[in-house]
Amino acid sequence: MLKSLNMHIYFRRIVVPLCFLMVISSCGFEPVYKTNPSPNSEASLKVLLGQINISIISGRVGHKLRNYLIHDLGSNSGIKNHQYNLLIKIETDKSPLLIQDDDKVSRYNLNLIATFVLIDTHKKSTIYEAHARSVGSFNVVSSEFATLMAEKDAENRASRELSAEINSLLIAFFSR
Repeated sequence: MLKSLNMHIYFRRIVVPLCFLMVISSCGFEPVYKTNPSPNSEASLKVLLGQINISIISGRVGHKLRNYLIHDLGSNSGIKNHQYNLLIKIETDKSPLLIQDDDKVSRYNLNLIATFVLIDTHKKSTIYEAHARSVGSFNVVSSEFATLMAEKDAENRASRELSAEINSLLIAFFSR
């Protein structure tokens, strides 16, 4: 009985992880943030993302999104001739989420939809187009100021999420 229990523990601690590692290594798994193996190559993912110039985006939400993207991508950092230009158009939509019995709205959803285009500035051609979406919500309270602050906080959170989604889409594009 004790021997079979020891074999079971041995199997769970040693054999299962080894099988898992063999399956992972054979499936073609490759880390996204891996740099190019050539030591002289500057085509690593971080360098490519840093070569993206993020154009001005209109509105308060656009300003926030642009700042988050500059931080996430590490771009617009003093490089004079960027290889890529990112053009973004944002649509915002506020829709009621919770309506009380007296027809007062007590919660809103704030939808941000970004349509973006990545342009290769040297070839002057579009190389990638995509959409990203983020949703934030906020409560409506009796104080107008508190409601306004809650709405701005929802805009900030949704802008942050939208930036992360655009960043992920660009990483996936450059990883191919």
